[in-house]
Amino acid sequence: MGCYYHPRLATATLCRDCGREICQTCSESGVCPGCRLGRALKSSQARTEVAVAEPPRSSTWSAPRVETPKPAASASPAAANTAVDATHEERALASACYVLWPLSLILLLLPSGRSTFVRFHVLQSLGVNGLGVALYLIYALLANVPLIGWQSAWALPFLVPLWLLADLYLAIRAATGQMPRVPFAGDLASRFD
Repeated sequence: MGCYYHPRLATATLCRDCGREICQTCSESGVCPGCRLGRALKSSQARTEVAVAEPPRSSTWSAPRVETPKPAASASPAAANTAVDATHEERALASACYVLWPLSLILLLLPSGRSTFVRFHVLQSLGVNGLGVALYLIYALLANVPLIGWQSAWALPFLVPLWLLADLYLAIRAATGQMPRVPFAGDLASRFD
């Protein structure tokens, strides 16, 4: 028979805890690696339970510690993609502002546009789509330049579908109540929010 962990190696001994056959490499004080891990987990769990159950004793009285919550960093990816508790109407408006972005300016004037969730998505959609229009115009103008025009003419057919896919992705994320941040447009939207 072979070792439980290394089947090609010959059995040197049996584990004292579980009785598995183990080789000389696995055998450390007659216990297999799985049982050693189990022992380590039990001992660390017992230590944390004892530490929680018994507060440190001191001869002098000290005021109890009050932990203040730390403010969340706005630049972290976890904070950027958090789900927000928004109503169904706010989610629908936020996702529509990416697809119907020229009409999203109206949402800034409506009372529902005063929601921070909707306002963030409206401003971000205007930034994303404004950048898309600017890039499209630049590539369209560069397509007429003699030496570098062929590169712009080649990239232009790929630019519009990528732009539409980005809008669709952001609309789906907004419909699920999330607030993804596009690098420049998201910073601009949170600044004017």
